[in-house]
Amino acid sequence: MDRKAMLRRPIKELVWKLSPPGIAGMLMTSVNAMADAVFAGQFVGSSAMAGIALSIPFIFFNFAVVRLVGTGSAFIISRALGSGSKHILGSILYFTIALLVLFSVFISVSGYFFAGNLIRLIGGIGEVLQYGSQYYVIMSVFSLPSILGVGTSILIRSEGKVVFAMKITAVGVILNLILCPLFSGYFQWGVPGIGLATVIAMSVYSVLTIRYFISGKSHLFFGKIPKKIDLEMIKKIFSTGLPGFLNQLSGLVRQIFLFNIISLHHPETSLIVFSAIYRTFSFSVTPALGITQALQPVVGINYGAGKFIRVKESYSVFLRYNLILMALLVIPLFFFSNKVLTLLISDFPVTEIDVFYFRLLISIMLVFPVFPTTITFLQAIGKEKTASFMMIGRDFLLFYPIIAWCWIIKTTTSLYYGIFIENMICFLIFMVIMYYVLKENKYQL
Repeated sequence: MDRKAMLRRPIKELVWKLSPPGIAGMLMTSVNAMADAVFAGQFVGSSAMAGIALSIPFIFFNFAVVRLVGTGSAFIISRALGSGSKHILGSILYFTIALLVLFSVFISVSGYFFAGNLIRLIGGIGEVLQYGSQYYVIMSVFSLPSILGVGTSILIRSEGKVVFAMKITAVGVILNLILCPLFSGYFQWGVPGIGLATVIAMSVYSVLTIRYFISGKSHLFFGKIPKKIDLEMIKKIFSTGLPGFLNQLSGLVRQIFLFNIISLHHPETSLIVFSAIYRTFSFSVTPALGITQALQPVVGINYGAGKFIRVKESYSVFLRYNLILMALLVIPLFFFSNKVLTLLISDFPVTEIDVFYFRLLISIMLVFPVFPTTITFLQAIGKEKTASFMMIGRDFLLFYPIIAWCWIIKTTTSLYYGIFIENMICFLIFMVIMYYVLKENKYQL
């Protein structure tokens, strides 16, 4: 979708045009991680599934770096498209790709030497530790294709070309779904085979995204090679992308605490059940993140063009549809809770209390869209400091005190209730903050 459409078409129409491919792209991306866990559970065992689940938070941290660079650049690009800044559109690709490559080198080296320690840190023991370490070493050492592919795909979406970004994602995901069972099941390469399949799929994905920018079809272009490093642009990329980075970093730290509480005070079966529930929740909220991705170019481009009424309307309309979608998804998950858990846990029966815990966390989906929609909106209008403060405040004023209480109580029930209470309180705080933000008559460019 071009710049003119972003500035002129009704916001409701933009929701329907951009959200489905945004959701599809996010779902397919999540399928990569979810499929790896499912195939590990089916072809290797529940310990392999749990091991991959424990490695996922650290892989998410790697992608937090991608979000720091990719989304930081994306918001700058969207605003530049709205204002028509040729300087930014012709130079930002150089700095974005250079930063992504630099971070991928760091991830590769650190992952190779510290994989075992990291999985142990989050609660990995026995076979779970072994399988998790195997998977993470492969995913970190060969992280460059994933980092480049995901990072540059974010830039494509920032132009409003959500459908094109979704098609590229589909190629990588379909390839992964073919190779994973082939390598882990037919060739019996186990967890290393699953990791290898994902690396190959992400390599193809990366080539396709880079090819798009070279083809000249993008609004972005490789202008004259900068003679010196533009420190101001790099600083702006980091500051704008910081809330997204903090969001994913928070997810990693949260899971370290949560999984450690489970592994220290409860049997290994509790860790496996919690891994399955947490992974299901993470996958189920993916559509909400897809709608949020569609929101980003709409707000950014209109903000850059000074259309502040459309900017405010975008937040309200996108959030409303996001909440409705999550409510519709919660219903089948409640009715088929037992079957969903059984799909991931095949080695022992699912109990009634497991189903109760599952439903308790799944109910958070009813308010979840408020969190990513609000943070994305604030980044898009240049209020990244407010967004960062909200992320940090949520962790230190709500999450950590509640989890400390769960640590003292040492019961599985307190852990699940603690997660639920923290999200409900956070929902109310976010809505109050956005009430005052939306009351402002205009925003400062």
